Amino acid sequence: MLEEIIAKKIGVFGYGVEGRSIVNFLTLRGAKNIKVFDEKEILNRVKSGRVLYYCGPFENQNYEGIELAFRSPGVKVQKLRAVLPGRIKISSSTNLFFTLAKGKKIIITGTKGKSTTASIIYKILKDNKFDVYLGGNVGNSLLDFVDKLKDESYTIAELSSFQLQDFEGIADYCVFLPILIDHLDYHQNFNEYLQAKIQAMEGMRENSLIILPFDKLSNKLIKNKKAKYFYYSTSEIKNGCYLYKADCICRNGMHVSAIKELEALSQQYKIPIVNLLAAIALLFRLHLNIDLRNNLKEFNKPQYRIEKIATSSGIEFLNDSASTNPVSTIEALKLITEPVIVIMGGSSKNLNYHDLARVLKNSKAVRSVFLIGETADEIEKTLSNINFEKKILKKNNLDEVFEDLVLSEKDYRSVLFSPASASFDQYQNYKDRGEAFTKLVKKYFE
Repeated sequence: MLEEIIAKKIGVFGYGVEGRSIVNFLTLRGAKNIKVFDEKEILNRVKSGRVLYYCGPFENQNYEGIELAFRSPGVKVQKLRAVLPGRIKISSSTNLFFTLAKGKKIIITGTKGKSTTASIIYKILKDNKFDVYLGGNVGNSLLDFVDKLKDESYTIAELSSFQLQDFEGIADYCVFLPILIDHLDYHQNFNEYLQAKIQAMEGMRENSLIILPFDKLSNKLIKNKKAKYFYYSTSEIKNGCYLYKADCICRNGMHVSAIKELEALSQQYKIPIVNLLAAIALLFRLHLNIDLRNNLKEFNKPQYRIEKIATSSGIEFLNDSASTNPVSTIEALKLITEPVIVIMGGSSKNLNYHDLARVLKNSKAVRSVFLIGETADEIEKTLSNINFEKKILKKNNLDEVFEDLVLSEKDYRSVLFSPASASFDQYQNYKDRGEAFTKLVKKYFE
């Protein structure tokens, strides 16, 4: 399989993390004819005469001779199909990984909390001495460790709708977090977004396992007739893992297990309870003993996901730059009990802020809201429409927010930066935005 790929004339579309990874992967294995196309400036080029680079609109490029195309997640399948001759097969580094990789494969997908859930599962499997690897949308390309995998290895692949829209792989386990409206700047509508997620389970076989939230979308997600299903919920269910008072109960037939004080652990480590329940559901079905309190003691959450930044000022700053939709900001607010100032805003994903506005209005912890970026006016209007009575301050950027925070009365104990918007109006990505926030905290409050 790999020998056939290497022998072809290859086009790589998009030169982000996955684009660079697949160029490195193929050149190291002897590929001699690779052309890289990106509509933006191409940096960090592989120094090889076997790789040629082309910048500019895809519709203006010459694709003569290309036999196989690899698509980066940010490049839409429909866009490539519109510019490439129909004879050219379109694939991805994700599909290539699932073709080549040994061992068991676990997919984590959903709208919010994928990286955190994937990282929790990774940590607990590691603690149980599994040979386990983590990659995908969490930041590490899956191909970077494909050669290390053995038959007994486990791979946890955190996959977004961008990676799944043309997914052809076969997973052994698939964990779905709740699916809500998101990425309408990329997908035509919610149904297209949902169908991309469903692709994760498409090829699953008998004895494979799908973990689902017990919610109104559950029935729409039961598409694979071969796999087994198991559920989790924040309310009691007959079969699955659920929140009972402050604890987690897992039930599978006669097999019952309990994890005490789950709600308290969620608050302590600022991890949304739904992420913990989803992770526990899979681990329970893997028949592991879960000592969650000890597992979380040394657990490092993925960066910029309700990340605590302690300061000498006594004010706790929470960097949730990875929150790029209203749902994730709502989940972050559920974990806040002390007086807090909330900073939101960024570039638009064509999402609705009404539910978030209601949560902000009803929160006893929220003292005031700072708004920045392209979505500031939209969020402000939504808040005004529901008679939001707390203070709203609009600023041009994060620098102006911090200049104001330093001078303001300290009627708050924490500051939550949870934009509920994408980052592309002022930053390269959410990581760039998160780094900027952390630097400002250290500049003004250490």
